Amino acid sequence: MKLVEDRNKSGLASDPEERRVELNLYRTESFLPVLQAQLTAAINPLSVLPGEPPNALYSEPVAAKPIPAGKDQIFIGIPGHRVRRGPDIRAAKRSLASQTAKIRAGRQPETGE
Repeated sequence: MKLVEDRNKSGLASDPEERRVELNLYRTESFLPVLQAQLTAAINPLSVLPGEPPNALYSEPVAAKPIPAGKDQIFIGIPGHRVRRGPDIRAAKRSLASQTAKIRAGRQPETGE
């Protein structure tokens, strides 16, 4: 923007060209909220894969770092399966199995109230 303003002052650029650059700047700035939302939508699922809270990757520094050495245990399979193996999901599955067994046995299941 500054470059075009300086060119306009020196007579190398016209007013419409300066307005076009200004419009392009404002249009680009208007996309920032959309890009931020897309970034959030991409980071949150990536944070969950290693078992972190959804916004954990925001605290990571943005500067480039060397690739860390891998862990001894490598998870092979579909990433969604790792989420399903989390401790909260396992506890919910055990609770569901217990409640289902009680229903099949004819007993009243616990409602958690």
